[in-house]
Amino acid sequence: MQPWTLQTLERIAPKPGRRKNDTDETHQDRLHIHAGYMHALVEGWPLFEKAQINTPLRLAHFIAQAGHETGGFTIIREATTWSADRFCQLWPTHFKAGDLTFKAKYLACRGDPESLAELAYGYKIRGDL
Repeated sequence: MQPWTLQTLERIAPKPGRRKNDTDETHQDRLHIHAGYMHALVEGWPLFEKAQINTPLRLAHFIAQAGHETGGFTIIREATTWSADRFCQLWPTHFKAGDLTFKAKYLACRGDPESLAELAYGYKIRGDL
């Protein structure tokens, strides 16, 4: 399969449009972030081949997931400012509003974005993340 180009990527992951509440600065920031992602995807082609993300289906799955997780390639860092109620909405099989253990863990993490991310994803203890 041929490596993708910026033109190919921009057809499947177009530049972000202006949002209703965007300031000029916010919109320019989103365009800059998107351009950075596109450049990284082009430059990273050898890594895609090495990871065997090299068929149209695998590439489509990767781009769809990456685009979703990054707000259309416009978000660099996830805002980990979830409330306890939001935890229960986002991950209902893992967190229950009435669970006292969850409430204690949440209160211990509140105000610390890294600790909230650890509570949500458990990336420090999971080997697959």
